[in-house]
Amino acid sequence: MEKYLKDTTNEPREAELNSRVTRGILKQFSILLILTLVMLPYSINSVRSQDATGKYVKGKFIIVIDEGHGGVFNYKDFLEFLKQFNESFYNEEGLYIKVYSIKGKLNSSLMIGVDLLIIPPTNGSIPYTSEEGRVLLDYLKTGGGVLILGAPFNIESNGSPDVSYLNDLLIYMKQDISFYYETGSGDLIRDDINGEGDIIYLDRDYADQELEGLFNNVSNSIKVSTCSIDFRQRNNTYAIKTRPTSYRVNSRFEVYYNNSGYNVLVARKIDFGILTITGFGEIFTNITSNYNEPWMSIASNFQFAYNLIKWMLRLDRWVLEEKQPMHPLHIYLLVASVTILAIYPLALRIDEKRRKKIEEKKREVKISEILEKVREKEKK
Repeated sequence: MEKYLKDTTNEPREAELNSRVTRGILKQFSILLILTLVMLPYSINSVRSQDATGKYVKGKFIIVIDEGHGGVFNYKDFLEFLKQFNESFYNEEGLYIKVYSIKGKLNSSLMIGVDLLIIPPTNGSIPYTSEEGRVLLDYLKTGGGVLILGAPFNIESNGSPDVSYLNDLLIYMKQDISFYYETGSGDLIRDDINGEGDIIYLDRDYADQELEGLFNNVSNSIKVSTCSIDFRQRNNTYAIKTRPTSYRVNSRFEVYYNNSGYNVLVARKIDFGILTITGFGEIFTNITSNYNEPWMSIASNFQFAYNLIKWMLRLDRWVLEEKQPMHPLHIYLLVASVTILAIYPLALRIDEKRRKKIEEKKREVKISEILEKVREKEKK
């Protein structure tokens, strides 16, 4: 009898194993279902809140103009544009800017709290240092914005610009972007077919997709007098080009053609910051244009410049999402989730007791069957 009992109890229990696997799967599914029910109301509510109009956690943005390196444009030249920008900015977003100027060298302390630094074209009287380049690179990496303005070599206001000093600064900032510079001068981009000679037209058709938004609400092409910009690295770097009918003229009046057009605005994302270089810095000023009115007074120019400054301030970083109140259905789901969580341990204990009773009955049946077989064997 003992031998008979030993052989029987060691037989594979495939049914029991299958039952355990099934219970494990059901247990995992139940846990997953509970977590889903708990998180569903929050998830739906979060998605809904993204469609809501958010409020800015920051109401004032600081713009600083560099006046410490012999700028061809100065604070006064920008003042009218920034005043109009402020009015539009407040009417559209409920935000405003504060504008300051720096007359000395750039350093880390001066850049604290600055949202955008504007560097105008220089006359070549005061060079930038490698330390200033390092400061600006660190500033960009931590989320700052730097706008470097160039100008063509034949500019008539306050003397010709010396873009070589701006190129030096870009080298100190470890960037492969540079203004065209040869034989001691920059260049001028002309277009006699789709422009007005020294005045060229720019539109979104020749802008990289990431910069097309700069032409939002611009009814006509912007009209600029510009120099060109070169760069090599393409990662996170975007450009606006001229039309293929444009050509380059240097200070010796030598002419060069490029069927692919010339870069006149280049923007690069550097970690958390944005660096933008443009060859037509005059559109941000009240300097008189070829049309006998300030460059910024041309409607398309102002709108483009407004879009560019606003884009560089990156308002999306300062939006506080407003959470929408839960829908009643979400509340019901949450209540159901909490209820299930509360009764789940009790259900597990009840199921465990039920399972033990079933196993005990199975063992009793097996023992009775064994005893019955032993009796029959003894009778024989």
